[in-house]
Amino acid sequence: ANMQSSHVNVGGETFSVLVSTWNMGNAKPPRDLTDWLGGGKDYDIVAIGAQEADWLLQKKEKDKSGG
Repeated sequence: ANMQSSHVNVGGETFSVLVSTWNMGNAKPPRDLTDWLGGGKDYDIVAIGAQEADWLLQKKEKDKSGG
């Protein structure tokens, strides 16, 4: 996972922003994403990008084929 946070000023207001990406490798995510989502800090805007995140679809296909 890759994460970056910053503060941006828009129209005289400052917002805290967290941007994070994660190549999940088609693996099921952990139950607790607190660390990935900034460790419990408060952000005004959170943008998340994930790729290779179709683990559920693959599991369903395995279940259908008996694998």
